[in-house]
Amino acid sequence: MAKKTPLFYNRLSETEFEEKMHHRALFKNTLYLAVLCAASVLLSFFMRFRIPFLPKMFEIDFSVLPELIAALAYGPIFGVIVCLIKNVIHTAVMNEYLIIDVSNFVVESVFVVVAGVCYFRTMFPKKIDPHKKPVRFFRGKTIVKSTLIASAFTLPVKFLATLFFVYPMLEKYFSDSVSEEKIISNYNVSIDAVCGYLPEKIAALIPNVKTVWQGILMVNLPVTFGKLMAVTLLTLLLYPLVSPFLHGRYFED
Repeated sequence: MAKKTPLFYNRLSETEFEEKMHHRALFKNTLYLAVLCAASVLLSFFMRFRIPFLPKMFEIDFSVLPELIAALAYGPIFGVIVCLIKNVIHTAVMNEYLIIDVSNFVVESVFVVVAGVCYFRTMFPKKIDPHKKPVRFFRGKTIVKSTLIASAFTLPVKFLATLFFVYPMLEKYFSDSVSEEKIISNYNVSIDAVCGYLPEKIAALIPNVKTVWQGILMVNLPVTFGKLMAVTLLTLLLYPLVSPFLHGRYFED
């Protein structure tokens, strides 16, 4: 009688199989991280928006969206990596305003790190009491809560970075085009434009900007907060769609 061939004759050993799956997962995660980096770079170059009533210096983009998605999918450090690569490429291509890119890197890194840490601590707690009833966490609610907490840390960093780093350095290296008087004038032009859309009684309550720090509080921080909330809304819409791809659930054999 002929000897029966084992069903899994060429099957890998358990260690080899685990190693192969580890390399596969590493390759996939690296590929998806590269895609997020590319998306962040493209958004920073080609998807810039100018708010109608603000000067060009207050243009915004949503390049922080892929950074936030990376932080939620893989952890805070990966969000920082995407942020770093995006700002390095932006600086290398534009070859100007390194000061602003450095400031953006710091501010965006604070946002994605705090949001990522809050998200992971809520969704994947390290200590689970077996005697307590399991708590169900809703992803959307957790994302909103995490980004709100992150915004509370980000806005003070934005204020300090703009006041004590960005504007002083711009005045030092671009003294011909940037001065305290011009900065304050730009703020007042922006506020006057906003007041044109408001009722007269409300517009009369808004004071003119007399100092740089006052302008940052009245213009920069609201614009930054609005941008972060818009990114949060986009994340709520997109993350459930891209999460299965980022975690390889659609490509498992």
